[in-house]
Amino acid sequence: LFSKNRQGKFTRPNSAVSSSPVQNILLAKSITREEANRIFTATSLPGHLLHYVTRGRVRQQCNGRFYELRAGSVLWYHEDEWVQGEVLETPWEFYSINFIAPTLPPPPFDARLFHFPRAAMRNLFASTIDAWQCENETLRLFQLHGNLLQILEQLSTQSPQPFAMDDAAKLWWNLESQIR
Repeated sequence: LFSKNRQGKFTRPNSAVSSSPVQNILLAKSITREEANRIFTATSLPGHLLHYVTRGRVRQQCNGRFYELRAGSVLWYHEDEWVQGEVLETPWEFYSINFIAPTLPPPPFDARLFHFPRAAMRNLFASTIDAWQCENETLRLFQLHGNLLQILEQLSTQSPQPFAMDDAAKLWWNLESQIR
């Protein structure tokens, strides 16, 4: 059933691929906040939510985890997470993509912050935002899903960035993850 490739490594034969884990894409939007030193509280959207920061800097706490986001940062939220933050440098601009993928688990809490300093990830997010506006529904569908799957592929191969976490919050969120 397994065969050797040219390098002598065992490989699995090609087989059918299951359906995409992404069921729906609910939102793809560019957001700008102009107010410096603005304190905010928010709740992430249901499902999965990805934020890619294009400009500015923000410090935030998300369920006991502390992050500082800057241009090139990607943060992955999951299922209505409570967020408190402060805009440190304006304008704070970010792309936001909200999607439903019930069979796709979010990364562990210690692996949800990524940094992509090169333009490739920014371009994928920007193309997704543009595709959201496409009037041809077939093209819109293919472009949105194709771009999002490329983003998820890049995130799955990138090492997460370090962050700080309150020990009590870590215990609570590990427990909640197990319950879910």
